[in-house]
Amino acid sequence: MKKLSRLIVGLSIAVGLLAGAGIASAAASSRPTTTGPDYYLALGDSVQAGFQTPSIPTDRSCSQAKLDKAGQRGYVCIFWRQLRKADPGLKLASLALAVSPGEDSCSFQSITNCEGAKSRVDAGEGDTPPYDINTVSQMQAAEAFIASHNVKVITFGIGGNDFLPLLGEAEQPGGLAAAEAQIPTVEKRLATNLTTIVGTLRTIDPSATFLLADQYNPLSGLPASALGSNGAGILQLANGALSSFQGGVKQLAAGT
Repeated sequence: MKKLSRLIVGLSIAVGLLAGAGIASAAASSRPTTTGPDYYLALGDSVQAGFQTPSIPTDRSCSQAKLDKAGQRGYVCIFWRQLRKADPGLKLASLALAVSPGEDSCSFQSITNCEGAKSRVDAGEGDTPPYDINTVSQMQAAEAFIASHNVKVITFGIGGNDFLPLLGEAEQPGGLAAAEAQIPTVEKRLATNLTTIVGTLRTIDPSATFLLADQYNPLSGLPASALGSNGAGILQLANGALSSFQGGVKQLAAGT
């Protein structure tokens, strides 16, 4: 979980920068003309939704203060608490999804995921997303929300599930080479999708502060033996793919 810890530290630094810039009072002329409170909008996959395990309810509204503060319901709740120190009236809206199959950069835009699955079910125990996840994409929900609310801060993280099918293939006998050969295609598709998503949302409201989260390594700390006969090769591939992905997110963030 080292990567997740670094992410939280990075977002904490961002809070300081936002406070210094006057998050509580700044209002750009390009912001949609709406009435009502200011919002922090969280978008992305199960990491952004605060999913832990199927037995632990997802706290979409960040109402479980003690658990949220301890980080047991994900970074979004921690970040929102920090943002409210600068803007006490800031509301939270989380559209992020903990679903099965996991939200990837394709399903974010069109419900159908990158592997062709056309439906999904809620994986966050007791969680109720604020839109019908099988008729409305997260992209559509985000576009509508941004267009009709005063959104000051957006966090967005997606991409880990784009690579997940390769893990299953790499674990099969003789599957390591096939999985490795597919990585460039997955990386190219992900880069295209991320650019489209970020560009579209920025067009709706270029005044909101947009923060991109990269992917921590879910295999970190696992012994190679836990991943079968191809374990050592899988760990090496995962490290390389994640490093490339993180570099791409940083490059995209630089122009956001």
